[in-house]
Amino acid sequence: MADRLLAILPEVFRTAAETNRPLQAFAAAAEELHAPAHRVLAGLTGYFDPYRAPEAMLSYLAEWVDLGWLAARSPGQAGAGSM
Repeated sequence: MADRLLAILPEVFRTAAETNRPLQAFAAAAEELHAPAHRVLAGLTGYFDPYRAPEAMLSYLAEWVDLGWLAARSPGQAGAGSM
């Protein structure tokens, strides 16, 4: 798991990590701490797709395209232009 983090470090750190157990432990801990953020970033496109976005995100997306009034309206309520 820590290999991904070590792969982006300079060569001196990669070489040192082969024998340095504290550096290996630090890299493993850093990788584990960043895992939740990596999961969110991996699914980031789902937040902007109205079919896959969490329900709490839909009203925010509607505001982006000036459709916030749809989210504010209750399901049985008529729209502004209907009779």
